[in-house]
Amino acid sequence: MADSTGTRGRLEPTLTRVSAAGQPLPRGQVRSATAAPHAGSAPAAGLSHAGATPERAAAGSTSVRQQHWSQRALSAVTGTLRSLGLARAGIALIAVAAVIAPLAIPRVNDAVIAGTTRTQTAALVVKERLGAPAASLLDQRNDPEARMVKVLMQVSAGELDSAAREVDALIADTPNFRLAHLVKGDLLLARARALRSIGTVGEVTPPGVRELEEEARARMRRYTEALPANALLPRYLLQLGAQQSHAIVVDTKRARLLVYAQAKGGALQLVDDYYVTIGKNGPVKNREGDQRTPVGVYEVTDDLDPARLTDFYGTGAFPINYPNAWDQRAKRSGSGIWLHGVPSDTYSRPPRASNGCVVLANSDLEALRAYVTPGVTPVVIADELEWAHPEQLAQERAELQSTLEQWRKDWESRDLELFGRHYHESFRADGRNLSSWLAARRNTVAAKQWVSVQIKNVSMFGYPGNDQLAVVSFDQDYQSNNYDNAAKKRQYWLREGGAWRIVYEGLDS
Repeated sequence: MADSTGTRGRLEPTLTRVSAAGQPLPRGQVRSATAAPHAGSAPAAGLSHAGATPERAAAGSTSVRQQHWSQRALSAVTGTLRSLGLARAGIALIAVAAVIAPLAIPRVNDAVIAGTTRTQTAALVVKERLGAPAASLLDQRNDPEARMVKVLMQVSAGELDSAAREVDALIADTPNFRLAHLVKGDLLLARARALRSIGTVGEVTPPGVRELEEEARARMRRYTEALPANALLPRYLLQLGAQQSHAIVVDTKRARLLVYAQAKGGALQLVDDYYVTIGKNGPVKNREGDQRTPVGVYEVTDDLDPARLTDFYGTGAFPINYPNAWDQRAKRSGSGIWLHGVPSDTYSRPPRASNGCVVLANSDLEALRAYVTPGVTPVVIADELEWAHPEQLAQERAELQSTLEQWRKDWESRDLELFGRHYHESFRADGRNLSSWLAARRNTVAAKQWVSVQIKNVSMFGYPGNDQLAVVSFDQDYQSNNYDNAAKKRQYWLREGGAWRIVYEGLDS
């Protein structure tokens, strides 16, 4: 069964409710944890910033208050992380600065913008770093990911009180979002000291915390490394078939799933995107059990009823047709690669945590369902997305369309010399090499007085990892004086020396 041996026991613990002193809290209140300080951030109100020089009496009083808050915060953090199974050899915490420090966002204390309030200045700093389009998108979205990113950006801009309120509200709405609990712990510690670095208290960072840190980075990248506007498209989307209203593209490097819609005239537009988890060992899948996610062009084959599944798969699953014909040609093994959800006690998993499947939050999987039609919806999985201008895609599409049309005409002509030139020397079919396959065809064609071949509902996809390979699928209507047949055909075309030739063809099941 797909992805059935995950590390659920370690990755999806139950949160223990504790007070700041480490004592149990009533239901509905959660204290959770993570780490230490970020350089240059402003201290919490009433606390002395490290490096300042207040009077001795004030400094002494502040030191006592810092110690008090530090003990309370560390107690809460330790209790929660212990309940999460993340406290190990002392206390090690995720650090917010490890996520936002690479952004080089100037702190409000460093920014001098006349005539603005602190909150307005923070907003300007965030807009400056993200750029207006990404900042506007962040303002528009209110999903847990966008809210988490807003919290991290508020911390980076020195708005710790606002960040604390936001993360409290996020935890109340999404209590199984473990990353939010860890960031909450950092903000507890911020009462005792400036957030100098989001990192560890001590020298050891447990693997579970490190994985959540990677999740935070992946979610931040959605906004700090904005997706290209519709002026650029994934180079794989050459042409969707008439029945394919949407296409799914997975960027394994960015831990992102993108949904493109086909408008009238074939124009494509990005309509949604989601954070995803992929295989523990990343791409590219080669054999059964390697815990890698495949790279290639696939198709959703089913929509599995969650009532047939264990809770591990969440609210459902969409199997894909791995291994496809190209995978089989490359002798790749394995099966059971699905797009599926997460257990009911989990909001999301780290970027690399599955056994090869593509995993989404349950709410995201439910949203994705509106775009999926089994047997129709394509799923392109890439190691790292490559982008192209629509004009470039149109040129490549025209070349393939012209070649495909000539192949159709040469088949109708019953001239095997013309027909055979469309096939690559490495072509194999029915256990035969190209020459023996064409010889068998010659005997069949000899019995035909006429042949008609019509094709429709054509789709074309560039192949990830090989910009000289394309997958072409279509509905084929074949008629002759003694035989008629209608079928769905799939071909893999390879470009060599500027010419496209078929390296594989077969009927879709």
